[in-house]
Amino acid sequence: MTVSVHVIILVVVYTLCLPQSNAKNVFLELHRTVAREGFHRDIQTTVSLGQKAVKDMADRTCGVLLIEHLPSSLYVDPFQLHTVAQFGGPQVLLASPVDIEAPEYLSAPIDLYVYTSVVIDKSSDPLDITISLPVHVRYHQPSSSPEVNDVLVTLYHPRVLLNFTVPDSRVTEAPCDAFNISQCAWSELSYRSDTSSLELRVPVGREQDARVVVFATIVVTVLGASCLLYVIAFWDHYKVKVK
Repeated sequence: MTVSVHVIILVVVYTLCLPQSNAKNVFLELHRTVAREGFHRDIQTTVSLGQKAVKDMADRTCGVLLIEHLPSSLYVDPFQLHTVAQFGGPQVLLASPVDIEAPEYLSAPIDLYVYTSVVIDKSSDPLDITISLPVHVRYHQPSSSPEVNDVLVTLYHPRVLLNFTVPDSRVTEAPCDAFNISQCAWSELSYRSDTSSLELRVPVGREQDARVVVFATIVVTVLGASCLLYVIAFWDHYKVKVK
């Protein structure tokens, strides 16, 4: 009987001391998913502020900054991002110019500053902030192995910063907004996440198909050019028929 009592006491103490998994007791959580297939994807990031964070920031506007590091396999279209921002999407600042035509093996990684904001209400418990970022996959070098049809692209989770002072956080200087006019002090927070990265499978060509692809491209080009030249040469004849 004494042993049973001791076991019960140990279980109770362990349960009380164990960190709570409820999102309300966690300051910040991060969840990531990939939407759509092929070479055009949407990276959806949800930043979840727990009960403590909502209480500390109630009745004020919370600015959120995600610092993304895209590998050379991925890129963003600046013109698309500008359009997305006009329709309520996040504001994005590019750390360097983007060549949207370059293949993966001629490209370099790029950093993005992704901005959004939300007004925090006391009734938000917890508060989820979802940011959707359209990304595109670059073309990779063809595979020399007939058994390899795709490659694995790894996208690590971003750094998360908030625009107000948070105890026990690291203060980081970063652009205040996507206009990059001035620098501001941001609180960089650690967060809890089920994973450390996203993985994308990207189709690649095969070197053994090169001859077939080149031949088909030449045939289509020649046929298209021939049809165009024929129409141009006999344009007057076609005009008479139309009349």
